[in-house]
Amino acid sequence: MKTRCLFSLTLLLAGTAAAQGTSPDARLTLWGSVGTEAYIAPGVSLGLSTPLGQIGSFQTTLRGTAGLYILPIADLNGPLPMVNADVLFSGTAGQVNVYGGPSLGTLAGAVWFAGVTGGVRGQFGASNLGWFSEARVRAGFVPGSGTPPLPLVGGGFGLTYRF
Repeated sequence: MKTRCLFSLTLLLAGTAAAQGTSPDARLTLWGSVGTEAYIAPGVSLGLSTPLGQIGSFQTTLRGTAGLYILPIADLNGPLPMVNADVLFSGTAGQVNVYGGPSLGTLAGAVWFAGVTGGVRGQFGASNLGWFSEARVRAGFVPGSGTPPLPLVGGGFGLTYRF
């Protein structure tokens, strides 16, 4: 089971990604962040993104992330794993890159999230190192439970590295 999870995560991260380069979205990018999910659940995440191409004046990228989040529930021990995929449409606005798009993820395979992610990012001078800040608005649901989706917000900020 552990091997299957690691293999799936490897495929997700290897096959997904977003960029920030000479054209802000033209290269493979590593994303690292701290943030929240479900309003108050703190966590850390690591992701990769890669360009998919142009749609009109927007660069399109695919980003996959994996993270660990702590839910403030008494019966839960330790952080819970989360994986997420985003299709990001981006363009430049002055010195920063503005991006947003649909998002789909799961927390430990038990809770699913669907919604949108949006943010801004930039570079530190001419280096490959950059920064980002983003917000997420999603619906969280448990398949087969019969409960209605729960609206959730979260956000994060962190660093990027363009390869």
